[in-house]
Amino acid sequence: MTKEKNQKNKVVPAYSLRDAMSRLFNESVWDPFASSGNYLTDWGSDFPKVDIKETKDSLKVNAEVAGVDPKDINIEVENEDYMILSGEIKEESKEEEENIYKEERYIGKFRREFSLPTKVDSSKIKAKIKDGILRITLPKSRKSKAQKIDIERE
Repeated sequence: MTKEKNQKNKVVPAYSLRDAMSRLFNESVWDPFASSGNYLTDWGSDFPKVDIKETKDSLKVNAEVAGVDPKDINIEVENEDYMILSGEIKEESKEEEENIYKEERYIGKFRREFSLPTKVDSSKIKAKIKDGILRITLPKSRKSKAQKIDIERE
């Protein structure tokens, strides 16, 4: 569950009904035809873990994607307020005479979906990756920024 701070700095849950229903469905439905093994889709995973923060002018999303090739990551924004982060962790080629003693890393496709707390300008989104952290900057749409209205005296 994600959290956000309200006006009194009290931590409160911050997710939409869409997020809750998506998570409920993904974690409660068993697919008998799904692959078995160490695949992200088998576990209803929350990979990658993300932080979403809001500044005056933008939303900042940091996602842990260590070991994922940037060309295998997709970022989509729908309706200016819904983000989909998806991709694939590919299996490394194995040596024929390799004995595996332990294998814990997940491989396979992943997908995370988020309702954004404000509308964003999808034409100005920037994404950078460094040290396994994907940093996405989503500038707020001009329509969603609060504007000060001057009051004239008569």
